[in-house]
Amino acid sequence: DAATVPVEEVETGEDNDDQSLPPIIALHAYEKLFVGFVLDGNVKKGKGSFSHVVETGEHKGKSIVYQGEFADGFFEGHGSLRDQGRGYVSEGQWNQSKLYGHCKQTFGNGTMYEGEMKNGMRYGHGTYTEADGERYEGEWKENEKDGQGTYIFADGGRYEGEWKNHMMTGNGKRVYKDGEIYEGNWKDNELDGHGTYIEANGNRYEG
Repeated sequence: DAATVPVEEVETGEDNDDQSLPPIIALHAYEKLFVGFVLDGNVKKGKGSFSHVVETGEHKGKSIVYQGEFADGFFEGHGSLRDQGRGYVSEGQWNQSKLYGHCKQTFGNGTMYEGEMKNGMRYGHGTYTEADGERYEGEWKENEKDGQGTYIFADGGRYEGEWKNHMMTGNGKRVYKDGEIYEGNWKDNELDGHGTYIEANGNRYEG
């Protein structure tokens, strides 16, 4: 998660000899220092472009770039964050350098999330799509599937029902690729308790 302590200004255009240059300031986010230019507004609030260069690890030398609105040392308002090393892009509304409200995220492995976020985490209604086409659309809580949702499997089957702690838990219906259906109780992605099983030919079993 992003840091929640604002950083002091590094430098401003008011101190530059050339007053035509945009102010240079620093913002704090993701426990990193982003330095860049104010393109519109002032050092306290406006729009700008800011970057952080990774200094260690496998992504050393790669840039993480934020372009958008800021206020009082944080990402604040609408903006996009691009992580060159991980191929990660996040665009939406920010509050104290954390994503809030409707956002869109794409990842280097081909997965994508579009939906509601809170405190930098998936929270509320949203859709997460895997690189192979599998997709979950439904409710989230703290980055986990939680509540009502539908999961579409790569083979065309699907699950519709309740989720808890990122797993099929509660009442739900599983439709398999061959047309067979199971509807009943689930726990941790497994059948649990009473349910109804319907074969593709229409034969029905309850128990």
